[in-house]
Amino acid sequence: QSQLPLSYEFSIYTLNPANVQILKPADIVPSVSTVLGQGLQSSAYSVYAVAIAYDSLGCKANVSQSVVVIPPSAGISSAIAASETVIATALGTTNPSAVFAMVSNGLNAVNAVDCDMVVSCSGIHREQCSTVAKTCGPCLAGFVGVEGYSNIPCGLPGRVNSTGTGCSSGDSCITGVCSLQLCANVQKSCPNGCSGKGTCLFVDVNKQSMVSCSVSNSFCSAVCQCQSGSFGSDCSLSSAQISQYASFREFSCLSIVQAMVLQLPSAEVIAFRASTIARLLIDPSQVTAAAATNCSSALVYTASSSASLLCQAAPQAALFNAFSALLQSEDKLSPVMLRAVTFALSRFVVQCQASLAVGERPLQVVSSPNGIRLLSVMLGTTSSSKQMQLSPRTNSETALNCAQLQLVFNLSAFLSGSSLGVSMILFGSNPPTVVNSSVAVQLVLSPYGTASRRRLTALNQSRQQVEVVLPNSSPVLYHTSAAQQISVLCALTAATRDYFVTAACSSGLTLQLMCSSSVRGEYLVTCPVRGSRPQCMAWTGNV
Repeated sequence: QSQLPLSYEFSIYTLNPANVQILKPADIVPSVSTVLGQGLQSSAYSVYAVAIAYDSLGCKANVSQSVVVIPPSAGISSAIAASETVIATALGTTNPSAVFAMVSNGLNAVNAVDCDMVVSCSGIHREQCSTVAKTCGPCLAGFVGVEGYSNIPCGLPGRVNSTGTGCSSGDSCITGVCSLQLCANVQKSCPNGCSGKGTCLFVDVNKQSMVSCSVSNSFCSAVCQCQSGSFGSDCSLSSAQISQYASFREFSCLSIVQAMVLQLPSAEVIAFRASTIARLLIDPSQVTAAAATNCSSALVYTASSSASLLCQAAPQAALFNAFSALLQSEDKLSPVMLRAVTFALSRFVVQCQASLAVGERPLQVVSSPNGIRLLSVMLGTTSSSKQMQLSPRTNSETALNCAQLQLVFNLSAFLSGSSLGVSMILFGSNPPTVVNSSVAVQLVLSPYGTASRRRLTALNQSRQQVEVVLPNSSPVLYHTSAAQQISVLCALTAATRDYFVTAACSSGLTLQLMCSSSVRGEYLVTCPVRGSRPQCMAWTGNV
């Protein structure tokens, strides 16, 4: 009897049991009545229902059951209409769980893609097709390969060769291509080949066009430029479809804002809310300014929850995925909202940073190949005077030898006996008004005192030197040309007025010099020092 009362939680998932959709958070009600959204085509439309019973001591038992939920025969439009009707009713009866469940159901239909393909995703050690048409998901746990959605096989670490190493066949290369007995680098590909209705372009962190974008470059993307009348990230949607899908996402973001204030926060609820927001924002071309603003508000509100909930593994990863998805549509946010988002992100990071101990393994998060990355570590200032920290990479990026950001700290500048919390937030793309050859990074440095490491003190508020090495999104040739003297001849005999002559410096600089009409001769001119050097740009979070 001491273990009573029991509480019951109900959820479903379609692909990964770690990414569940909460139907009813844990409470004493032992049942739930709901409508299920369709399953994934690649999983024969199976949906897995999970019931968990908890006792008062925190022990739990669960049972699961699979059911088949096929797409509605009347099409996606009927699924959207049904979802919006139930959402409106749930808001009227203050049932936030039903709101989120029905938003998720609608997204199962709206985000569905064609997964009728010859490739066996499990056979190449990748997750099932779910997000990009006719394309397998990321590598399964324990395997490495080309990041993200791809049909290039993944392999076991140590059994696949990185680019530039020797090979006998493509099967032994992480990129799947062996050329001239060397594992070759390959270009990134656009979603579903732009469905044959667009052109595949490469863009850098500034979303500007570039000539090449290899799979070993973490700071560029392959995107579709759709033909007239085709829309969506893979150009597969008509004008009517994109309008309908965008309307549903806008309606859902507003509904989430209205429903979330009615929810009791828990790690599971936060993770599901954040993952739902990420799914709503998965395709920037379907996100309106109103949708981006409302989902931003929901994300900022969610990130203000207590650290004990936010910093658990599931909600933490879900929040970073949601922030990454949101910032893909940052051009639709107002300056005020963008500042609120970046502040909420840094505050969320500081909360998780404070839970770390000196010597503990750094907290590292990679939300997606082109999403936000986090490194958070607690450094003891009594250790070696200099420490270097590297931006996080996935196992596949390590095998591909992708570039990393480097931070070098002079810890002797801090008072002995204190500790320094260091968090590095590496963005997947630059803010709209920051154009640079590298990617934006936000540093959060927090000194902690000796009496209580978890209490921020006023130690060392003076500026401290931190060396930052940022990799460029594409190769840049830096050079310097020394000062040089060249001779210039003024020898025009028939001149009636002063005239200009052109002198070329070896650095490529062209000088325009004025000669006197009354004087002829040879003159020595000094070409100035010229070159290009890397230069850091500061961004304060303002647009």
